[in-house]
Amino acid sequence: DGKQLVRVIVPKALTAQMFELLVARLGGLANRPIYHLPFSRTPEYGHYGKVISLQIDDLRKLMSQCMAEHGILLVQPEHVVSLKLMNVEKQIHAGNAMTDPFASKWLSLQKWLHSHARDILDESDEILH
Repeated sequence: DGKQLVRVIVPKALTAQMFELLVARLGGLANRPIYHLPFSRTPEYGHYGKVISLQIDDLRKLMSQCMAEHGILLVQPEHVVSLKLMNVEKQIHAGNAMTDPFASKWLSLQKWLHSHARDILDESDEILH
């Protein structure tokens, strides 16, 4: 409906195969765009060694675009956990998210995901163990 982000969570070993399957079945037949979440916990550094927040903004744009286009976001369990851990890490280092705009952006992204993302687990027996 354009108001929920659909995430299909698959183990790393099956990501490429699932991407091809989703593109073939839903991309062509239902005209649904399939997105892949490119995420790394390795921070990107700008000038003077400061961590840049571009990654957060890019992730939010990608997810919002996927949702607006009624697309499907293909993610790995590690990505979901890494996003949550990154948020916790930023909140701990910031102390107060309201005074640190970088930590605030991570918290905002996590809250947005919590209220907008709906997850479909493939191979759930493997993911949940």
